[in-house]
Amino acid sequence: MNEYPVPYRTEGNGKEGILEECLFLQKSRRRQLLRVLGSEEGGEVLKELERHFEVHLPVFQGQSGSFDPLDAMRRDAYREVFLYVRHQLNLARRERESVPEPLEEEMETEAGFRTPEQ
Repeated sequence: MNEYPVPYRTEGNGKEGILEECLFLQKSRRRQLLRVLGSEEGGEVLKELERHFEVHLPVFQGQSGSFDPLDAMRRDAYREVFLYVRHQLNLARRERESVPEPLEEEMETEAGFRTPEQ
């Protein structure tokens, strides 16, 4: 089964509903990416992959006068993937920061209990 279903509605809210569903799915995917790669260990994994695939180097490598377009295309594809992942992580962090955290009192009330006073 497709883990990320494509939003499709045959009836209902029309284009606005589809757009809303698409935005919801994008945010959901960004939160998943942040949960997996936003941790300290996830950051280390990203750094190692960036080092291994040399995404920090220019896509045009080789001796002067010789150019391999397939190698440049491959390097550019690696770089594009990492730029996409970094951009999605940054968006997810901004989204998380823009949503205010509930106050401790609100959390206790919602949970139906109160912590003992100190």
